[in-house]
Amino acid sequence: TISGDGCSSTCSIESGWQCFGGSPNGRDTCREVCGDGINNGTVPCDDGNLLNGDGCDVNCEIEGGYTCKHPYNGKDTCSEICGDGFNLGFFPCDDGNAIDGDGCSTACQIE
Repeated sequence: TISGDGCSSTCSIESGWQCFGGSPNGRDTCREVCGDGINNGTVPCDDGNLLNGDGCDVNCEIEGGYTCKHPYNGKDTCSEICGDGFNLGFFPCDDGNAIDGDGCSTACQIE
């Protein structure tokens, strides 16, 4: 009888959720819709699409080399991590450290 878990206190499916499996003798299972751009907090990320390679994959998991910001009930924004040694194409360089003067700056820019 508590809203916010996919099934409202009036037994209606809440926006951003899908429910299935219920029967006269058993309850429904509800889970957050992946790819709708609304992160209710039950998935690691939801950037509003079902594409791999942009930080949040088709299963709403954060991809390696990315970090995602999670506003409650909003679309996540994912960006490449600078300084982890993996250059996924957003930065001109990534040498795996946060040291200036070695050819690749702390902001992952060529010096």
